[in-house]
Amino acid sequence: AGVMRFVVKNVPENATKFVFTTTNNILTGNYTVNEGQIKQDGKNAVNNNNSVTITFDALSETQDMTFYVPIL
Repeated sequence: AGVMRFVVKNVPENATKFVFTTTNNILTGNYTVNEGQIKQDGKNAVNNNNSVTITFDALSETQDMTFYVPIL
């Protein structure tokens, strides 16, 4: 087990999700996302073949977000 940490810069205030993908690698499982310093509910990451969709509550202003995704 481990944790993947990544920062998304300048997330627009109306954004509610983003997707990252892999090439020739299959991502498996469903992941709970711990948001770091951003205090919002409902964050999760859902696997779909070679991509993961991260969903989160809409922001009140454009800002950076740090995510910590547990990996098994």
